[in-house]
Amino acid sequence: MRKFVKFSVFVLVILAVIVLGYGCSQGGKNVSFNDAALLTQGLPNSVSGVSATTGQTLGDVENKAQVEGQIVQDLKKDILNMFQAWRAGDMSEFRRISALGLAGNLLEAKVKEADPFITEAQGADINNINYEAVKVTAVNGNTASVECQFNYAGYEYNPVSETRGEKVDPVKVKREYSLELKDNRWHIVAERNIPNQ
Repeated sequence: MRKFVKFSVFVLVILAVIVLGYGCSQGGKNVSFNDAALLTQGLPNSVSGVSATTGQTLGDVENKAQVEGQIVQDLKKDILNMFQAWRAGDMSEFRRISALGLAGNLLEAKVKEADPFITEAQGADINNINYEAVKVTAVNGNTASVECQFNYAGYEYNPVSETRGEKVDPVKVKREYSLELKDNRWHIVAERNIPNQ
């Protein structure tokens, strides 16, 4: 009932603006409302587009959703780049591909971890990533935290001969990722396994 009343008041305000605008233009006078506050004066905050409980405007909520959407999109690209790096023919290529999605100490740790495998032509061709849940848990300026649950499968891969080996059984992953905004893109800077509960 309360939502209906708020909606009704909102509709009445819009109708009044239309009628006033039409009536004034009929009298040879054009009226423009440049101040939105005049249109919503005396109305409850939620009608004017501001939540009375959180103080967030509709624009804030839309911006938050847009930022979180970009974080999730970039995280998925970062994870894909991590897997694509395992098809690299040498360590400089592995580092270049990994750096598309990783940064800082995590990048260095992944390069160090991969070195004995890549130098021996032991890579992976991960061609199936299924995301079960991706949730942005915090955004603070240019940093973010995301909980992500997915599984992946593929094949062992020899980057020198560019051939697949044995099939890799699906691997389940549940991690919290820390991301940092660099060059208008979110990069993974840390990861932590989340234990199953």
